[in-house]
Amino acid sequence: MNLKEELIDLTQMMHDLILEQKDVKELETEDFGWENYRYESPMFRLAHVERYFKDGLLVAHVTCIPHVNNPSPIFGFDVVGSEKTGKITGAFVDHSPTLYDKRWHYTRWSSSRILPEWATVFSDDFLAIRPNENEYDQLFDFAYGAFTHYFNILNESLPLTDDKLAALIHEKQTNYCAMQASNPRTYAALKHQLGPDRAKYFMENILFPKP
Repeated sequence: MNLKEELIDLTQMMHDLILEQKDVKELETEDFGWENYRYESPMFRLAHVERYFKDGLLVAHVTCIPHVNNPSPIFGFDVVGSEKTGKITGAFVDHSPTLYDKRWHYTRWSSSRILPEWATVFSDDFLAIRPNENEYDQLFDFAYGAFTHYFNILNESLPLTDDKLAALIHEKQTNYCAMQASNPRTYAALKHQLGPDRAKYFMENILFPKP
């Protein structure tokens, strides 16, 4: 399989994992010209699978954001690659903490990506790499395993009854969404497809809606 086909297979598996959760409901999402699947459930306020394959750019994006009374982290996964070269230029996976902040992997990789200044909301274990081609299968297995592990955390977490802790999660989720929605590279790609206003709307309301 080529890279595009591999990303379709991986994100379909992650999509299926979302649908296996209890009482999942699809969120109405308008057609922006590429694939977006968004859901909510009693355990999360947003789970989103996106396949953005435009102008030779391959982007696979999966997030899951809990409700603000759930101390679980925020799951994020992104792969950016080139359809022409069949190579991945960046891969990112994280369990970004709100209250829950524990080590979630101990893997080692051949290279890392320098993070931009705005990237202040990720865990100490944030995976940001430019994998070599021998690591692609390992990366895809790792990402799916991290998502499976994430749902174990999410489903084992008890709803908070402390309003102050819930307010802290609300603040951290708001900051996470604001920082992610400020990513200039994502905005530039979306602006090319949608124009400036619609691109901003997509980033702030579809990709990373604040609680």
